[in-house]
Amino acid sequence: MLKLVLAGILAWIVLYSIVQLCIVIRFVRVLQRVPERPQKSSFPKAAIILAIRGPDPFLERNIRALLAQDYPEYTIFIVVDHVEDSAWPIVDRIRRERPSLVQVSSLKAPLATCSLKCSALVQAVTELDASYEVVAFVDGDTFAHQTWLGDLVEPLADTRFGASTGNRWYIPRDGGLGSMTRYFWNAGAVVQIWLNGFVWPGSMAIRRDVLKDTGIVSAWRNSLFDGPAVVRQIRRAGYKVCFVPSAMIVNRERISLEDFSAWVERQAVVARSLGSDWYILALHAINIVACVLVPPLALALEWSGRNIQSWAYLAAAAYWCVTLLSMLALERAVRRVLNLDEIETGWFSWSKALTALPSLILVHFVVLRAFVCSTWRRTISWRGIEYEIGGRDEVQMLNYSPFRRAMTEPDESVV
Repeated sequence: MLKLVLAGILAWIVLYSIVQLCIVIRFVRVLQRVPERPQKSSFPKAAIILAIRGPDPFLERNIRALLAQDYPEYTIFIVVDHVEDSAWPIVDRIRRERPSLVQVSSLKAPLATCSLKCSALVQAVTELDASYEVVAFVDGDTFAHQTWLGDLVEPLADTRFGASTGNRWYIPRDGGLGSMTRYFWNAGAVVQIWLNGFVWPGSMAIRRDVLKDTGIVSAWRNSLFDGPAVVRQIRRAGYKVCFVPSAMIVNRERISLEDFSAWVERQAVVARSLGSDWYILALHAINIVACVLVPPLALALEWSGRNIQSWAYLAAAAYWCVTLLSMLALERAVRRVLNLDEIETGWFSWSKALTALPSLILVHFVVLRAFVCSTWRRTISWRGIEYEIGGRDEVQMLNYSPFRRAMTEPDESVV
């Protein structure tokens, strides 16, 4: 009986590897599509909303990139957590330089029932005047290329889509375990976000009528994370999410393994707030760990027999060959998209290659640990603020103080 179960698991690993390869091939084809952009005059008036708590490493550079968008009519609305926030001087200096393009405000009344970011988004959206037909959302660590806004807005002319989204792609500055493990984690996450029709809020646009009619703003008032609330509400209204390859964003920040482990655990909490989709992602995490552990275990068990061991070799070869081929295909395809925006992508080196293999193995266990810990986690820390999670729409901010930490080095993450 045990041999039969073991053989079944090994056969499943082979099948799973084939399915994963087919999914990656489909995604690579999506990345290869480069639609023609419409004339500038056809774009609607747009608002870009940026919520800030603390100065991200490249914050000033990223805001200035938003000022350089190749888009006919738009305004940047920045909501800083507090006037005493260490990011305020940076933002205020830019506002004084470009007052017609940048509007800055502090968070007036932080809600105790959601995250500070969701409070800031609620404030910014509710204060917009009716002339803005589309709203784009961006994070402080997002470096938007010149056509980023137009690339996100263009698909929203199709009323089937309620939101459009890009994603991030990490190009590690160092070869540390944390940075390289995050690189491999993100490669898998990008595919999962596209496959499941999720959004990445750091590069996202929503039509104004969708924001108004679907109850997204109301959902944010009781949400820890903005992305899952958007997905739930637009699905209920019958809209789809459009993935925009050219809206993918490069992130060059580095991170320690300890900080990445805490960060990916928070991402697992994000996944949990998706509702039933969380179980799919959790099973996926368990599955990929089984792909790593079961084949060598089968080889180590003397009683498994020659046939089982042959299946173990086949399963291990299938999984790791597909994983490596997928990473190469994804890196090559994303690099082509990034090159369209003249972004330097020649980042890999021999020093990083030394940590690539252990990081590729390690990421499986980091992800599983994150999902296990997230199942009973009831509090979470996000940029110095503690939140208590009672359920999907039950969030309580436990403490508040302005973010006064000094700006981090340009190659460090603010978590």
